[in-house]
Order: sequence, then structure tokens, then C-alpha cells
Amino acid sequence: MKKLIILPILFLALMLSGCANKYSDEQVNQLIQQEKEKNGSEITKLQDQINELKQNTNTEPVKISTSTEPAQIDYSGWQEYKNDCFSFKYPSDWNLWVDNKCSGVSIIKKGSELNRENIQFTNDKYIKISSLESGQYEKLVNENYTSYYYLNTTPAGPEPVIYLVKDKNVILANYSIYTSSATTAELTLKKIITTFKFLK
Repeated sequence: MKKLIILPILFLALMLSGCANKYSDEQVNQLIQQEKEKNGSEITKLQDQINELKQNTNTEPVKISTSTEPAQIDYSGWQEYKNDCFSFKYPSDWNLWVDNKCSGVSIIKKGSELNRENIQFTNDKYIKISSLESGQYEKLVNENYTSYYYLNTTPAGPEPVIYLVKDKNVILANYSIYTSSATTAELTLKKIITTFKFLK
């Protein structure tokens, strides 16, 4: 047992004596000083970079565009519907159907009259704004209104829904899908909604 303890001690002593012979105390101190200077310069560089970033950072609050208006949308050939309450534009390959001016307006995709792929605009007097703020809806703020988007799940399939709110006025725009994909329907509805305006 004593031999097992003594052997590692002797090995360590030989290693230390070898290092001592290879480097003088002065050389060891120089190496230590070089490492300190090297690490110190790296720390100084990092600190300089941090200070530079702080100086270049704009302290003013970032203004986020809250408009739902997408960039460079082509509305050429679109038609416009307007009543006493609101207006919107819609593509030329959709037909307009009006039941009640301020609460029952639909556009129906041409060629789908039998299955009635359509977007309905209805006046929703019963929805509570607090329920729209629940986090379930994607909220977008426009100069003319605030919209709340949600992809509703129905037995017939997905149904994109947008609530348009200004003061106490709430218009529900929902897309009834029959042939389009949910993605196409969502994009179409959102594109049409960018033209929507409350008129009172």
C-alpha cells in the first residue's frame, strides 16, 4: 500500500523538477504576465464593443406599423361597394349580393353559385370586445378600425373570420370555403379587408 502512494508522489516530483529545469522562475513569471495581458486586452476589446453598441442604439421607442395595408397590392379591375355604414372593394371575379345595406352584404365567387363560396359582411351587435381581446384572435390596428382575425373550425371545414371594430360598430366578415384552400381563403379575405372603411 505504501509503495502505491509513494510512486505517484515520486512521479509528480520528477515532473516538477523537469519543468523547473526547462523554465526559469523569470520565464514562468513572463509567461504568466503575457497570459494576463492577452486576456486583459480581450476583455478591453469586448468592453469597447459593448460601449459602441450602447452608443449606436437608438433609445427612442421603435414605431411599429399598425396598418393592415399590405405593400404593393394590385387592385386594378376591382369593384367598390359602398353604403351608409361602410365600403370595401372586391375582385372582379366575385358577384355582389345585398340583403340589408348595413348588416347583410355578401360577395359570391363567380362559378361557385351552386356551392356559394362567399364572404359575408354582417353587423354583429352581440359580440363582446373583451372576448376578442382574449388572445385567441390576431389583432391588427388600422387607422380606420381595429380587426380581429381567427381561423374558425366548423364541421364543414375551416372558416376565416375577421371582426372589424370601430367604437361601438362591429362588422363580422367571414369566408365560407367550398373549393379554395384555407390559405387562399385567408389571403383573399385579408386582401379585401385592407380596402374596408367605416363611413360613420
